[in-house]
Amino acid sequence: MDSPQPNEPPSGSCSRRHANGMPPRPLVALSEVQVPRDLPQIKNHSATAYGNKIYIFGGYDGKTNHRTLWELDVTAMKWAQVRPEGQAPEGRNGHTATLVGHQMWILGGWLGKGPYAANDLHVLNLEAMMWETPRTTGTPPGPCNMHTADYACGLLFVFRGGDG
Repeated sequence: MDSPQPNEPPSGSCSRRHANGMPPRPLVALSEVQVPRDLPQIKNHSATAYGNKIYIFGGYDGKTNHRTLWELDVTAMKWAQVRPEGQAPEGRNGHTATLVGHQMWILGGWLGKGPYAANDLHVLNLEAMMWETPRTTGTPPGPCNMHTADYACGLLFVFRGGDG
């Protein structure tokens, strides 16, 4: 097999560099996508990319916290509401949805009732399209809303936002 030419990424890699060693600036193509009428106009939702789909979960429309799951197929540029098997989490906003392998981990968020945010964890298996109950150990992060969560080296790192 021939080795890659200068400035050509190795086979199966996304890393392309300029002669100066810096990655190139991405070319951003903007386009409008037809949005279904029943897709709520929400804020504080999550958006998680997996394969050629982006999954939108939860969010707040000014009156209600949502618990619906939508997907945008970025190849076909088509929206669809997805109804996974199992028990979906309560409606929420300000949560995180972290991709861990083929799972989307939903953590915390504001449920719209009580003085505090949620401290629960829900898992959506994106291959089976099924909500699963995770088995956890240790101390949960406590109520968290408008936080961030990142998965690295087999650990979920939660950077706290507010608690209510």
